[in-house]
Amino acid sequence: MYAGIGGSEYRRLVNAAGREDDYLGTTGSVTVGRVAFVLGLEGPAVPVDLACASSLVAVHQAVVGLQRNEVDLALAGGVNTVLSPSVARFLNDFGMFSSGGRCAAFDADADGYVRGEGCGLVVLKRLSEAQADGDRIWGVVRGTAVNQNGAGLGITVPNGRAQERVMSEVLARAGVAPGDVDYLEAHGPATQMGDAIELRAVASVYGQAREPDRPCWSARSRRTWGIWNRQRVLRASSRRCSPCTAA
Repeated sequence: MYAGIGGSEYRRLVNAAGREDDYLGTTGSVTVGRVAFVLGLEGPAVPVDLACASSLVAVHQAVVGLQRNEVDLALAGGVNTVLSPSVARFLNDFGMFSSGGRCAAFDADADGYVRGEGCGLVVLKRLSEAQADGDRIWGVVRGTAVNQNGAGLGITVPNGRAQERVMSEVLARAGVAPGDVDYLEAHGPATQMGDAIELRAVASVYGQAREPDRPCWSARSRRTWGIWNRQRVLRASSRRCSPCTAA
């Protein structure tokens, strides 16, 4: 069990009610452990807190566990709930929210993002075993990679060179040429600076040896949690339509 879980806003509600028993029921380890307890899972139960990337890194950790034969089946995903007015006020005062309540990533009007909430999981197995078991296979994870911005202009400002490195790394692991990728689900922070940095990194990596008549389409989900984006792309593939219309 691998789950992306950010800061617990539920803990703030417990505190506001004057209760002091807020830690054990709201810490990430117990949250994931509770799922393992209910389902009787005895493998790793790992919470991952990496902001917007939490659930995608949880998938990465699950893939690594399968590759190392640490597990034979993995549940990987994430959850986010918007419960605390004080967190919303902080993010708004910090200038991260869209002033119009609309996320306009990669648009001239981009001025911040809009929070989303939900819960999603994918079930992962080694491909050969899924085929042998007759499972319905929605997609195949060819490769994953994770890195960090490192030093830069600010902790919330993307590092284009770091983004280029992780994109190149995952393509190499997957054995896929940049020009063979037709669609990219982007992060899209919906800021003038962040959007430009990401698109330049995408163009630098996925534009290599690309035929003029085969563009790489890119979009950003209106939601903010990565596992839903992955599920949206899988649904679109099964319907043979654009991810932008498969929500």
